[in-house]
Amino acid sequence: MRPVSVLAGLVAIVLTLGALPPAGADDAAALYNAGLAAKSKGDLDGAIDFFNRAIAARPKYAAAYYSLGLVYKMKLDWDNSIKALVKCTELEPKHHDCYTSLGTTYLRKKDTAAALAVYKKAVSLDPSDAEAHNGIGYILKKDGKLDDAIAAYKEAIKHKPNIYQYHVNLGIAYAEARRFEDAVASYEKAAKIDPKRHDAWFNMEIALRKLKKWPEAIEACKKAIAAKPTFADVHFDLASVYQTLGRNDEAIAEFELYVKYASPGTDTSGASRMIDDLKKKK
Repeated sequence: MRPVSVLAGLVAIVLTLGALPPAGADDAAALYNAGLAAKSKGDLDGAIDFFNRAIAARPKYAAAYYSLGLVYKMKLDWDNSIKALVKCTELEPKHHDCYTSLGTTYLRKKDTAAALAVYKKAVSLDPSDAEAHNGIGYILKKDGKLDDAIAAYKEAIKHKPNIYQYHVNLGIAYAEARRFEDAVASYEKAAKIDPKRHDAWFNMEIALRKLKKWPEAIEACKKAIAAKPTFADVHFDLASVYQTLGRNDEAIAEFELYVKYASPGTDTSGASRMIDDLKKKK
């Protein structure tokens, strides 16, 4: 075997080192990708560690701050989520998704003024940001600005028409504005998107009762019950409709289901009295 000289070995080492990427940028990217992998596996603490290490390697890594903020939000750590997302907006002021995520986090902190400001910033950067429009609608409805809230929800639906919750939210705003026909139409659209969820049917039956459309209200109640049989409130509403129509046996049955499924601590004495009164009429 031919001996390898010390000098040749040193040259090989130098050449090898020269082929390595410089520390910092590529290390940060590898750590960031490891963080994403950990997040996808549900290892949130591991993801936080990787994202923080990526930021240490590249202090102006906006994407790492964004992902860090999302993971903190998943852990319900609102303060650290806000810190990370604000840093993302400072490093990348046109990152509209970061403003939208920041808005939802501010809402969790019940800081509606800050949430509204960043949602508006998000839609100024990307007018098609449906989630930001939805967030704006939520805040405006909460402030009693129903016409503006309705307009914001419509804008969200224009850009993402197949999101169940957007239609429910619009229906609720219509109902609060006492536009019950429009509310029913919105709930119907939500129910077409996901007929197995109970809340669209439940809100729909409330609007239909306001309109005194009893057969339609009964049908909506039944759909809500099919979706969630133990939902006490809809049993009470269905009992009330049956009582209005003089269908007392059916009313008794539904009042009894309301009492059965009511949450612990709920005062069901009124329903129990109704049951007793209806039985006396038999």
